[in-house]
Amino acid sequence: MKKTGIRIIWTFHNKVQHNSDNKEESLRNISYMIHISDTIIIHSRESMKVLERYVKDIDKEKVTYIPHMNYIGCYESYIGDVRELLKIPKERFVVGFLGLITPYKQIELLVRYFKEHKEVNATLLIAGRCFGKQYLKELEDLIRNEGNIVFWEGFINNLAMGSFLSAVDILALPYDTVSSMNSGSMMMAFSYKRTVVIPEIEAVKEFPAELLYSYKYKDGSDHYSNLEKALDSASKIAIDEFISQLFNNNIEIFNLEVFLENISKFNEMIQEEFLSFIIEYLINNFVETENKKEKNTNDEKIEYLIINDL
Repeated sequence: MKKTGIRIIWTFHNKVQHNSDNKEESLRNISYMIHISDTIIIHSRESMKVLERYVKDIDKEKVTYIPHMNYIGCYESYIGDVRELLKIPKERFVVGFLGLITPYKQIELLVRYFKEHKEVNATLLIAGRCFGKQYLKELEDLIRNEGNIVFWEGFINNLAMGSFLSAVDILALPYDTVSSMNSGSMMMAFSYKRTVVIPEIEAVKEFPAELLYSYKYKDGSDHYSNLEKALDSASKIAIDEFISQLFNNNIEIFNLEVFLENISKFNEMIQEEFLSFIIEYLINNFVETENKKEKNTNDEKIEYLIINDL
């Protein structure tokens, strides 16, 4: 693509590829993309530090910060009351995991918590499309006969997601921080006035710490113990406070003016790049056409001389 003059715009979304069996290859691929991209989009300012781990002297002029889009008004609630459909009592506190169910999201840690804390008046609702039949079977075996865990496997489309979000009190997202840097699920939760329990990935640092149940961890055992503390801390009162602060404090990532300003800058940059590409293409095309004309003229002259010599 670069050889044809096409500009490459790339979004740096993960530190490495999720669920990758070959970390070295993933690191090489990302390094390659950083070097060949004309523009790199990041969704959090902290992502810049991760970029600099790959390339120390990266050209910062080609990096553009655009906050992750929110999902306000994107989802409908056409399937009605999910708690009623899945027989979850209305008075229960529901911790939800919604969306693609894949190994790097480490749902097993949530299952462990609810297995070990049956005394808590809470239900874990896991809902979404599972990553592969083998992983689905492993989860089903892990969850079987657990009365405080509800597992609904299937794709949740835009018409149903609002109903599922209404059914949960918080979302729990115990991601693997080796690969994770951003979270669309976190933004989805905020957009529908829900808070999250989540490790301190780069995107989390866009928000005031007191508005999230975020935590750090070093390894697997450390991850579980800190997730456990965060889940213990979560409560409906805290959620009400979170909603009030999040939407009244005019946090930048939900500020439409800030978002549009960033998009406007990006559009200007794209237009400049596109105009530059068109001018370059036209010049190259003109030069190539002129060269062909000159070659044809020379060929005609040579042909004329040969004919006359005969």
